[in-house]
Amino acid sequence: MASDYDGAWKDLLRRRLPEILACYFPAISASIDWGQAPEFLDQELRELRIAEKGTSNRVDLLVKVAMRDGGSQTLYIHMEVQSFKENGFARRVCECFHAIRRSSGEDVISLAVVADLDPEWNPCEYHYERLGCEVTFRYPCCKLLEILPRIAGDFSLPALAAKAQIAALQTSGDADERSAVRWKLTRSLIEQGYSREQITEAYRLIAWMMQLPKKQALQFRRRLVEFQQEKKMPYLIDTEEIALEEALSQGLSQGLSQGRLLTLQEAVLEVLEVRFFHVPEGLREAITAIADELHLRALHKAALQAATIEVFAASL
Repeated sequence: MASDYDGAWKDLLRRRLPEILACYFPAISASIDWGQAPEFLDQELRELRIAEKGTSNRVDLLVKVAMRDGGSQTLYIHMEVQSFKENGFARRVCECFHAIRRSSGEDVISLAVVADLDPEWNPCEYHYERLGCEVTFRYPCCKLLEILPRIAGDFSLPALAAKAQIAALQTSGDADERSAVRWKLTRSLIEQGYSREQITEAYRLIAWMMQLPKKQALQFRRRLVEFQQEKKMPYLIDTEEIALEEALSQGLSQGLSQGRLLTLQEAVLEVLEVRFFHVPEGLREAITAIADELHLRALHKAALQAATIEVFAASL
């Protein structure tokens, strides 16, 4: 039961870097002048990784920030998020640090967010010794498993990311348990009284990290719709729109155009199943025969809004 941890972290790092550092590395965050926008150095990082192998699933970041106490002084921050135990991780962080420092000529720090489940693995130091030649490289490391007690009552996006990542790993073999934990997280953020935009962003993050098989996903969205109606706040979270955009962004293997059409057809059918439980076979066949993306998008909206399945069928 795979989840896209890497995609979620990459997105979160770009959009919420100040909050992430404030939550995971508060002393470092306090030293940065966030009044000056951070400069993300994606191209520079790619150039440093030309010779590296097996990096396609890595989550790393290089960003240039201004320091509070240095006037125009700048700092390069190299940050990695690691979701599984890797024996060579600390060495890799050390090598990246030295490559960035050598290339940029600037002050550099490396940070690691360790998001695995092994309580004994805390790779915050790389040590090398050979025939009297010795070097030790230490860097700040935030172990998500260890900070969970501290952030138990925190519902900021970085805290939710930590909770969702660990919960997703803990429930990787049990779809029903994952659905239950995801529901607990989702319900708690709704009950915080956040705005629609805040809740939708948080829901998207949790859904990204804690993906569910189709059966549990349908049950989950149906439960959420019922909960919102019970609380008299229907469509507070546009769950089906989020699910559609996430599915369309995954770049389906059978080709972009065909894949998008298949995804849109399935999305329309899923909305109908969530809202009306049963989709007549004739209606199902009519939807899967449509090969126009704009028409399917219009039907997706109609499925969300129709009072009955008969009203929806008339829109065909």
